[in-house]
Formats: sequence, C-alpha cells, structure tokens
Amino acid sequence: FFLLSPIYSFFQKKYFPYRNLKFDLSIVIFTFLIIYAYLIGFVPSYIRSLIMLLWGFYLISKNIKLISFVNLFLSICICIALFPRLLFSVGFLFSILGVFYIFLYLHHFSKYFKPFINILLLNIWTFFAMILPVIYFFPLLSYQQILAIFISIIFAIFYPLALFLHFINEGGLLDDYLILFFNFKLYAINFKIPFFIFLAYILLSLLSMRFKILALFCISLNFLPFIFI
Repeated sequence: FFLLSPIYSFFQKKYFPYRNLKFDLSIVIFTFLIIYAYLIGFVPSYIRSLIMLLWGFYLISKNIKLISFVNLFLSICICIALFPRLLFSVGFLFSILGVFYIFLYLHHFSKYFKPFINILLLNIWTFFAMILPVIYFFPLLSYQQILAIFISIIFAIFYPLALFLHFINEGGLLDDYLILFFNFKLYAINFKIPFFIFLAYILLSLLSMRFKILALFCISLNFLPFIFI
C-alpha cells in the first residue's frame, strides 16, 4: 500500500480526483493476496486471515465496528462455507483461537495501557493462551517454547530482511545463524492432557468473553504445565 500510494496519488490528482485512493488500492492489494493464497495452496491459517481481511474491509466501508466476537464468528462461518475441509484442520482451529484470544485481550484490557505496552502484553497474552490447545494436539513441552514470545517480534524484522536479501541474490547470508538457532535445544517432556480438560478450557474461554476475571484465570491455567518440566 505504501509503495503504490504515491504513484497512484500522482495520477489520481491529475486524471481522476473523484476516485477513492484507499478503496482502489485495497482492491489491487486484495487481488495480489488472493493470487498469493493460490500460489501457497490455500493454507488454512492464511485463508482465515484473508477472509477476515475482506470481511473487515467490508465492515469498515459500511462504518461498522470491526473488532467484535460476532464478526469473528461470522468470519469462521464464511470460511467453512467456502472451504468445508477447514472443519478438519488443526491449523485453522489454532488460527481461530489465536484471533479469539487477541480479541479477548482487546475486549477486556487494552483500555488500561498505552499502545506500545499493549503490543508487548498482547504478544505474551496470546502465547500463553495457546499453550493448552497446542499441547493437546502436540504434547511436547519445553521452556524453549517461551522463546516464541521474542521470536515473533524478531520475525517482523527478519521476514522482510530475508525477502530483500533474496531479491539481491544474497538469500544464504543468514543461513549460518539460522542453523545455530535450529540446533539450539532445551530439555523437553511429553505432556498429554485429556480431551475433557481441553474442552473445559475452550468453554471457560468462551465464558470469559463476559467475565474479565475468568479471562485472567484461563490464561493463568497455561502456566501449570511448565511446573512439570
């Protein structure tokens, strides 16, 4: 958007000032994003984010509140209606839960902190909120997983940097550092949780939309598995 905006703005002011720059560029960008979805094989988590983006764009254009649990539910329904196979995708479930817990934090706690603090806390909050669901499907537990909190922040810098390096034919420049990173291992255990605990956690999470104290309780439950390491 920021790359195309100055170019489009020049022609818009000269030839078609009646057009809406944000709307027109959004359509162009959505087209690229849909092509990208096709190229990567319609990955479940990407489908969810793309459909939520399109749905969110429609809501904003109609001046309707964007961040709400109802809109998330409608996005899920649209995704499943278009791609029924997503009902059986663990990746899609994780993607939904991740967004749900982000909305849960914004709903209850974002008003108490400044934007920068919210970004940091939201990252920590979402990581711990997902511990029990992830362990249920992938019962491997290690303190090394906590590094994901920091890695996700670094990733925002690393990904465009890696993309740029590939453009200038220097894609292997960071390979040695990546190999060191992937070889780093901490002690891990298999930690299985029964289905009823997983289900109870999901139900408590849904109830926590109404109760702030219950939201804090749900997140605190995710610290318990680390005790067993």
